[in-house]
Amino acid sequence: MHALLSVALLAVLSLTTSLAHARKTESYQPRAEDILFLGVQGLVDELRLDEQTVLPAQAEMHHQGYGSVLAAPVFDLVQYMRNNIDPRTPDEILASLPRYNRLAMFGGWVNDNPDQNCYNTRVEALIRDVEDTNSLTFVKGNPCNIAKGVWDDPYTGTTFKLASAVQIDHFIPLKHAYQSGAHAWSKERRCHYTNYMGNNFHLLTVSGHENMSKGGNSPTEYLPPNETYVCQYLSQWMKVKAIWNLTYTADEKQKIETELSLRECPRELGTMSAVDIHDQRAASIEISDGCR
Repeated sequence: MHALLSVALLAVLSLTTSLAHARKTESYQPRAEDILFLGVQGLVDELRLDEQTVLPAQAEMHHQGYGSVLAAPVFDLVQYMRNNIDPRTPDEILASLPRYNRLAMFGGWVNDNPDQNCYNTRVEALIRDVEDTNSLTFVKGNPCNIAKGVWDDPYTGTTFKLASAVQIDHFIPLKHAYQSGAHAWSKERRCHYTNYMGNNFHLLTVSGHENMSKGGNSPTEYLPPNETYVCQYLSQWMKVKAIWNLTYTADEKQKIETELSLRECPRELGTMSAVDIHDQRAASIEISDGCR
């Protein structure tokens, strides 16, 4: 088996070297052949990019020390986007669905561990994102709410010290998630989406004013004013979509690809570890206690 893996990896390494010589320096033009889906099964039978998960053999390779950049399976976020386009406009999509109602459909902040503390998801996110835990000050007489801290807003590059000045942003807004596939979920899973803390980019502590400017918009209508953050913003947008199996509109896909290219975003921002996407997708369907 080790011999077979060695031959397979050498073949892919040879292909990668040839591609590198053929393409020297160029702007970001993501292509399927740039992303290597390794493991013996991946070389023989390309995984479906719209529903890709880690095969047991691939996961074993990763855990047995074949975890180099070449050996680790990789999920192509750009190809997922291209494979999951809804040809309708946002207005056409929403017109075909029950009228959106944020509170009724997605619920609010919940406390996942009432036996341990009184913190809801907003407070948990503020604690997670604070720059200095010593700066945290709780509301006088209310140990369940935060009054002050130090938070760096990635959207504007500004630092805030009042909890009232920041909001917890659903990176892909709830209404946008609804029109992109969340309409088909149970209310419990939508609540889980609202309160998901399984990574550090699904929910973000940001400027309240800037979050209001973003609203329910996709990158088609909104990009953060902090130019140094835009490439990462686009990458995180694609990650959340892939984790939750959400669709794109044609305009949304075109805008993202154009920005990735114009800004010469690093190619690795268009990929995600296949192990990570597998684990995140599994966590996305494990309904949290506060939503059951």
